[in-house]
Amino acid sequence: MFYPQLHISPGMPGQDWLVLAMVMVLGVLAALLSLILYFLLRRRRAERLRIRWADIYGRIIQRTIFHEDAGERDAMPVPVVVARSLGRPQLRQLMIAQLIGAKRAISGTAATNLVQLYRQLALDRDSLHKLASPKWHLQAQGIQELATMEQRDYLTRLYRLTNAQNEVVRREAQGAIVQLYGFDGLRFLDVIDTPLSEWQQIQLLRLLQHAIGTPEENIFRWLRSPNVTVRIFTLRLIAEQHLQQMIPHVTECLLDLSGPVRLQAIRSLGELAATDSVRSLTSAYQAEGLAGRLAILQTLGSIGVQGDLEFLDLQLSATDNRIKLEAARALARSGEEGLQRLDRYPQTNHSPWKEIFQQAKSEWVL
Repeated sequence: MFYPQLHISPGMPGQDWLVLAMVMVLGVLAALLSLILYFLLRRRRAERLRIRWADIYGRIIQRTIFHEDAGERDAMPVPVVVARSLGRPQLRQLMIAQLIGAKRAISGTAATNLVQLYRQLALDRDSLHKLASPKWHLQAQGIQELATMEQRDYLTRLYRLTNAQNEVVRREAQGAIVQLYGFDGLRFLDVIDTPLSEWQQIQLLRLLQHAIGTPEENIFRWLRSPNVTVRIFTLRLIAEQHLQQMIPHVTECLLDLSGPVRLQAIRSLGELAATDSVRSLTSAYQAEGLAGRLAILQTLGSIGVQGDLEFLDLQLSATDNRIKLEAARALARSGEEGLQRLDRYPQTNHSPWKEIFQQAKSEWVL
């Protein structure tokens, strides 16, 4: 029987395939290197351009700072080439950054000149546009720029963001409002339903240190806010501003349903040196947990009253040594009669009272 034979071409040798693969790999590497080099050169060119314009903008800002003939409606002198450069978004942001940095370092007429230049170049529109961005960091940046450049015309837009869902955005908006309006800026406390973090409360109190006026007329409302952190912040504000006339209202907060609010009320009474609140503090003692009891004893010690030493004497028999120590400290700080009570205490020579009393007395001497 006859079988036909198949003729199979030998094909390309193995070495040729290897050469072709190496050429392809080298081609890909060359393309990657060319792409990397292109981006490096482009980045270097952009950096050189940025440095060049940063120097030019810096000189413009310097001349603006020392400009003395500007009225509210007079335009600051800006070269045409500089005005044209601001058609590029990157250079507009560079100018904003330069202005912000300079504004934070100066005050008075020079700062007013910078604000005028910022508005003259319509850079406030760039900052305002950031508020509508879906990116939280751009919103926060826009808020900072508008606040630093004192753009009070945009109060409504800033006010809306004081209750934003993003914590950074609302923190920046709240700080901006207070920075621009002082105590009047605290009106956002009437509407926010998001918490004021511990850090944010500290920042707001710092911004209010040199504010003009008083928040007294709004405090009654804020102490009844459904937002627990607003009540806590208000109690801290009362203590920070030394509003002695508000002590009765702070004392009422010892009955608040919120433990953190009661705790802050106790601390605020101590900072206010509210001697008239001693009876209210001792009455609230039994209803408090360990943190509240320790705070009450610390407050009694800071007030330094001698009207209720018997109460402190009773706490020396508590099972918790931390209670013993705070009671002993309060007695030592109350004066000679309190020190005598420590010496006359039945267990004064027994541990742990001996060590606790020694520590309390040594701290009082120091």
